[in-house]
Amino acid sequence: MNQSIINIINEAIRKAKSYECFDYRQELLKLTDGLDGTEKEVIQLITDILSYHMNKKDPKQPFEPYAIFDGKKSAALSDLSQQDIKTLINLYPYFEDSEIKARISDVIWTRNKIYKYGQDAIDNYLISAARLEDWDQWTVFSDKIERALQLALFFGRDNDKVDQVNTFIKEAIIKINGEDPLYLTGKLVELLLEQKDIDVGQFIIILESKVLRNLEETEYSIAKYYMELLAKCYQRLGNNDKYKGTIERIAMAYEEEAEYLSEDGNKNNVAIIRLLEDAIKTYRKIPGKKQKNDEILSKLEIFKKKMSENLQQFSHNMDITNVVTEIEKSFRGKEKLVCIAKLAFIQSINTKSSLEKRVNELHKSSPIAYLVNREIIDNDGKRIISMPDLNSGSEEERMEALEAHMLMEAANNHSIQSGILINHALRIISNDHEIDRKDIEFLVTNNMFVPLGREKIFVEGLYEGFKGNFLKAIHLLIPQIENSFREIARMCGDIVTTYENDGKEQAKSLNSIFELPNFVAAFDKDLLFDLRSLLTEKYGSNMRNKLAHGLLSYEEASSSTISLYVWWIGLRLCSMYSDNLNQYISENKKLFV
Repeated sequence: MNQSIINIINEAIRKAKSYECFDYRQELLKLTDGLDGTEKEVIQLITDILSYHMNKKDPKQPFEPYAIFDGKKSAALSDLSQQDIKTLINLYPYFEDSEIKARISDVIWTRNKIYKYGQDAIDNYLISAARLEDWDQWTVFSDKIERALQLALFFGRDNDKVDQVNTFIKEAIIKINGEDPLYLTGKLVELLLEQKDIDVGQFIIILESKVLRNLEETEYSIAKYYMELLAKCYQRLGNNDKYKGTIERIAMAYEEEAEYLSEDGNKNNVAIIRLLEDAIKTYRKIPGKKQKNDEILSKLEIFKKKMSENLQQFSHNMDITNVVTEIEKSFRGKEKLVCIAKLAFIQSINTKSSLEKRVNELHKSSPIAYLVNREIIDNDGKRIISMPDLNSGSEEERMEALEAHMLMEAANNHSIQSGILINHALRIISNDHEIDRKDIEFLVTNNMFVPLGREKIFVEGLYEGFKGNFLKAIHLLIPQIENSFREIARMCGDIVTTYENDGKEQAKSLNSIFELPNFVAAFDKDLLFDLRSLLTEKYGSNMRNKLAHGLLSYEEASSSTISLYVWWIGLRLCSMYSDNLNQYISENKKLFV
């Protein structure tokens, strides 16, 4: 029986497009027809284990279900019984492939902490990494090494396995010699820097070469990344002069990149503003740079005045209709990135004029309904607010009432749109693709809507939504969306803080941000109205305020169509202002027909 199962698994491995667990799983699924009994159960067990997503942020419990949707989840480590573990232990000696051996041994170690399998996992991750070495698509290679190091450190820093992994890392850095195009060398150096007793001095020349090459190629983000690593290395070595000199080089790189973008005719004033601000922040770490900072501040004011010209330029309309068959046609079998872009722009934002027209039509067709006192109630039946009367009062009161009903109509549309369009498209994407965090990193880097330092939070929020976990998604995204708008308003020239009587500085809430004059003048009026209905208005969904005050029930936060729409609007905003995605769409227009 064991050999029969191994033969099936080996066939899947031979057919897989890469030496990775999830690809093994995809092929294994195709070979299950005709199986029954114990053989089928064991193959299903292996298939489930190969599906786990690796979360390196939680070294003790790294295995997660690859998908969570509508309260349901794919296979999880917690599903394994002790009999399942015994089955894996029984099968383990028959495996030859390092990737599957690394996964099985790591699962056994994580679940039962059996020493032998923890040690074996380290060896097999390194063997798998060597086979998967790729300087361009580098993350798979570095991920295997990072997990091997995490496991080795569990056994103590004096353990031979730590030396084994560190030797592997050092040899890889020397072998690559800075010739990789992106971040692989840096990631490997980071793994060493995380260990306080490791000497990194021997890699300074390689890091310097990475800095110089990327500056020459105007790859400023990569160059600054390697400068920051250099600064950490000099700090580790106690060379304070070199450390300060490297910090100044980082500040100069920010300034140089801003100059490059402005001379290149780039109209992304937000990016230039952020670069100049980062230059100022970095120069402030160095004594005697006040004159330099004053010069940059003068440039900063010029670009802030141009800010409003930039806010509305990133937009795509891909209205693919609300017919389910058309959604199938638009998403089924399409490339992953195309699906993400199509989902982000699956429809146009409701215009204020269309909402006004709809409310007036409803009022005209059912005037009596608007004479009745209409109330908005919460989940407990408590009255939140009464809808204003469209039929009486002054013209000013009638216009206020009209806006209130438009906000409610927008909220109603959100439920319909997310329930039909967004939900169905997301299901197709979830069935056809595994959305990785790296797919979302592509979206949020080089993005004027995502402030530096907030990328990982956006990644996690959007990632949870693709998994169907909207409870986590909206708790991560709503505060970040608020912060992003506050940052944009600040760069538009608005004052985004208030001062209390005791002198404390308070950040303005999203309600206030949406009323600031420069921001309102610069931002798209229809999108702003849609966001007000969704996030801040009592006549709309008011999701920001409900979340902030703990008024969302579990059901409303985790499975309502409005929570889905909140997540989608986060995806939409990030996509609108993503340099990477906009470039991809422009270069691949035929894919979006």
